[in-house]
Amino acid sequence: MDSSYTQDVGSWIEGSGIYYLEMGGKILTNSVAEDGAWRFDNVQLIFTNSSQDNYYLRKHFTISDLGTAQKGVLNVLSDDYAGVYLNGNLVDADTQAHDGTEWNRRGKSVSGSLFRQGDNVVAVRLVNGNKSAKFNLKLIGLNDSRGKAMMVMSDGEATTDTGCPQSGTVSEEAIEAACDAREGYGISVYSVAFSDDADTATMQKIAGCGEGLSAQSSDVTELQSFYQSVATSILVSSTHSEVVDVIGGVGSSTLYGDSYILMNYTPTSDPLQFDELSLLFTERNLPNCTATVSIPSGIRVVDAKITSYSSQHWTDGLDANGNQVYALSAYSANYSSLGDPFIVAIPPGFLSSGNNTLVMRTGDSPQNSTGCSLNNTFMYTGAVKASAPYSNVVESADGCLWVIETVDGWVQIPVPSGYSGANRCSYNSTGASYSQNDGIQSTSYQLFSNLDFDHDGKLDVNVQSQGLQIASSKVSEVPSLWGPAIAEIRVWN
Repeated sequence: MDSSYTQDVGSWIEGSGIYYLEMGGKILTNSVAEDGAWRFDNVQLIFTNSSQDNYYLRKHFTISDLGTAQKGVLNVLSDDYAGVYLNGNLVDADTQAHDGTEWNRRGKSVSGSLFRQGDNVVAVRLVNGNKSAKFNLKLIGLNDSRGKAMMVMSDGEATTDTGCPQSGTVSEEAIEAACDAREGYGISVYSVAFSDDADTATMQKIAGCGEGLSAQSSDVTELQSFYQSVATSILVSSTHSEVVDVIGGVGSSTLYGDSYILMNYTPTSDPLQFDELSLLFTERNLPNCTATVSIPSGIRVVDAKITSYSSQHWTDGLDANGNQVYALSAYSANYSSLGDPFIVAIPPGFLSSGNNTLVMRTGDSPQNSTGCSLNNTFMYTGAVKASAPYSNVVESADGCLWVIETVDGWVQIPVPSGYSGANRCSYNSTGASYSQNDGIQSTSYQLFSNLDFDHDGKLDVNVQSQGLQIASSKVSEVPSLWGPAIAEIRVWN
């Protein structure tokens, strides 16, 4: 007689491990089959989750060097949906039910600050409502924390096989390449079809798999607006937030009308003097990691800095003449939690007239040096003497019209500013011409020499383009011995 029997065996499960189920049977014999025959019961074993179809998964993994996990890229397959946690931090929250496909969540960025050296754990809460749960996850660690993006542009159709290992048509390979860029490196892929002949469907699928934006237009204004949207999207996705935790007893404060902030500041260099001119000097594209820069004599450095474009790395060190100016490792061994300085200030006291040696370094961690930036610029502000002392007592002080050679070309400057006479003076790379018996001319020559830092006969300051005026001060009727004299000697007997 057929019969059925059901029993809940959940209470038998005491923990993880292997369990054995003994299935009973019976033997039937008769006059024809004396040995009998075995017949097993039809046993069906069903496992169900009684906690509202929630499944909890956990996976441990080890990181020995945080430099290899400065950023994570997460890909998730789930049916119906899942929330993913890294070391207790929610890194992806999918709340829309869907079938499981590879991947439902693609190329999600995970901050490198959430990884820990040593043991790490990924925990998952998977929700499925029809007893057909599916889940898969891939978490990739990258040794680069920068956000990346690429733009695919086309005015036609894909016609050339790129040689990629993917199978399918060339259009399918292009789409698959965008998927790989997103899934493996977290790269956002944008696409632009800028003609009516472009394969719009393929371009949209490229952007769709790359989690980017897509546009199709031959109108310049519309494309310009799209590029602006892409730039804004990249900027927003690259923005990081900082949180400051205040620890301790914090009471209320009152800000009164006469409240102020008092700050004691000791400048690293003396401020500009009355007779000094402030000029900016720039030396671009320093040739290597150890560069020699020259500061002309007669220039007092009041401010100096290095600009370093470190690309995907960090600017982590700068020395000036053997003095350590900056070391990123002094703040943390985990560079991914720190900012990357684009400008590094150099104390003026570390620099001097003549040749100066600068040593620049980039890296991904204190132990992983990457050389240096190939686009460094040295800039400094120098104070230059813009005055000349009184000349000797001479017979005239008329002035002249100076014809001067500068690094930017030739200029004419009357000194004093209202001079309209016939005297002509010159200062150029072949020499100088002026009258030493004219006090204004000789003092002007001294001033121009001060503004010719490398003494090549060319003024390094274009006085005319800078809008500077040269003024003179004259003191008259100074008693002095000048010209022939008549001496009379009288002898008395």
